[in-house]
Order: sequence, then structure tokens, then C-alpha cells
Amino acid sequence: MILRDKRIDSLKGLLIVMMVLNHFGGPLKKITHQTFGYVSVAEGFIFLSGYVFALVYIRYIKTPKVLISHSINRAWIVYKYHFIIIITLFLLYLTIEVYHEAWQKLLFPNNESPYLSTFYEALLLHQPTYMDILPMYIIFLLFAPFILIQLHKGNFKLIFFITISLWLVGQSFHFIGEIVKLLQLDAHPGYFNIFSWQLMWTIGMYMGYMKSSNIEIKLLKNRIFFYTVLILAIIFFLYRYHVLEFGRDFILSLLGKSNLEVLRLLNFLLISYLFWSIMRYIPTDRGIPWLQFIGRFSLQVFSFHVLLIYLLLPLWLSIDKSNHILTLTFLLLAVTSLTIPAYIADRIKKSEDARRKPVALK
Repeated sequence: MILRDKRIDSLKGLLIVMMVLNHFGGPLKKITHQTFGYVSVAEGFIFLSGYVFALVYIRYIKTPKVLISHSINRAWIVYKYHFIIIITLFLLYLTIEVYHEAWQKLLFPNNESPYLSTFYEALLLHQPTYMDILPMYIIFLLFAPFILIQLHKGNFKLIFFITISLWLVGQSFHFIGEIVKLLQLDAHPGYFNIFSWQLMWTIGMYMGYMKSSNIEIKLLKNRIFFYTVLILAIIFFLYRYHVLEFGRDFILSLLGKSNLEVLRLLNFLLISYLFWSIMRYIPTDRGIPWLQFIGRFSLQVFSFHVLLIYLLLPLWLSIDKSNHILTLTFLLLAVTSLTIPAYIADRIKKSEDARRKPVALK
């Protein structure tokens, strides 16, 4: 039995809270958006997803068929949540006028047909605003067994040659976008380029594999390396907050998020290393209770957050943002509501565990 790392669950919970605040916008976004540099919540979420996959699924590494089966099953579960979201929004869009007006630019930015677009969404080809993370996650899950098997065989150079090559291709080639163009579909291919972002997932899997295999990366504990990373991270931080301006235009030109450009990738690796340097001194059974609770059910909570953004959008747009008390109250309630899907998922899990538990004979 694998014991949960409450630190990781807490981090996932924190990332989802930050997503809610970033997606709604408002005064708190100034605190939660790219707080430590040119690093967004999306990078952390994809990295941790790959990291946790390697930690959890390494148990099946000696039986590849089982590993592939479990990975496909996980991808299917994620797809079902994605499908529930798109069908729910489609039905509400058609039946409630206020949503029709508020969602048009989010769901169908180029005035696409709602019927065709929903069909393309089911095929992962049309990816409206806030709905491009799960499709990317599904695709990564399908290829994850191959990566994990090769890592276990020690083929690190092969894996990184492939993943870096794909990342380089992704700097000028949007895979889903090219499919949409080729098929001449009336669809929006999504913001994230999977050829680029698979590198973030793979790095996460690599770190998760090294952790699960108890393989120490000595460089990470080198003091000179630590201070070098710290200095570089501070430089990015100073550019982020306009303290440094020299060559800023050049820096910004290499920080693109959609294609995960080189300096954004570097900035994330620097920040994640510094976080790791702190977290390694914290026991795995220590976490922030509420964040850890919602982070434990990150798929359910993430899916809920997408629906929440859409459902509350008309109300959010009607709020007078100059009224800070009202704005902050709205955001606080929105964040607090993340407890709902976590609570329901927890109850379902406990119920299922109780059914599986054998009844003791008297």
C-alpha cells in the first residue's frame, strides 16, 4: 500500500485554489498569478500529475499489460469527467438565455455551431476556454506507460531525446491545431500545445520515478548548484516585477506559455527546485488539512472548478468590482465551494471501500 504524500496533495489543492482566483480575476489575481516569476499554475499542475503518475503506477512496472490497462482506465475516467463538463455546458447553453450570452465567446469564440463544436469537443479537437487541460491530461496518460517502462529500463537518454525533440517541434507546430486545419474543422484547438507541454509531464514522471526508485540525484543537493539556481530565480523574479528592465523585451519573447518556450520552462525548473529544497525537510505526512483534502480529489475538484467558472460567470460579470468587500466575499465563497466535490468524492470512496471490505465471520 502506497502512503499518500500530504505535501503533494496540499500543493495540488493550492494550485486549484489559485486557478479559481486566476480564472475569475479580481484583486486576488495580483497575488496568485505568476507570483514567483514567469510560472503559472498550469506548469505546476501538469508537472505534479506526471510526478504522481510515476509514483503510483510504478507498482505495475513488472506487468506492462496491467500498467497499460490501468493507465487507459485512468484516461477513460478523466475523459468521462471531461464529457460530463461539455454535455452539461452544452445543455445549459441551449436552454438558459443568460448563459447563451455570457458563454458565447468562451465556448464558441469563432461563432462555431454549438452542435458540431460539442461533437468536436468529445473528440478532443475543440477545446474552449478553461477546457484544454483535461484533454491534454488524457493524451499524456495514454503514452505514460511507454515512458515509465523506458525509464525503468534505464533508457533516460532515449526518453529525453524524444521528449526534447517533440518540444522543439512544438515551438512552431501546434499538433491539434494542424489536425483542425487539415480536416478543415470549425473548431478551436485549445491554448496548450501538447507537443511542447509533454516535456513538462515527462520531467514530472522522471522525478517521480527517481523518487519511487530511491535514486538520488546528487546534483540537486550540491550547495553551489543551489545558490546558482537561487540567483537565477531571483533574476527572473526581478524581471517579472519590472525591477530589472535591461533586455526585457528579449526575455519576454522567450517566455511564451502556449508553446512552453525555453525561458518559461527554465523559470519553472528553477522555482520547482527551490520548492523541493524546502519540502524535502517536511515529513510526507504533514500537509495543510483543507488544501490536502481537496488536493486528494484533484480530478473531481478541478472538473468542478471549470463548471463553477462557467456557472457563476454571469453573476461575476454583474458584480461592481470597485466594491472590494462584495468582490472578495464572492471569491471566498467560490473557493470554499471546492469542498463540495471533494466531500462527495470522499463519501463515494468510503462507501466503495466499505463494500469491498470483507465481512468478518462471527
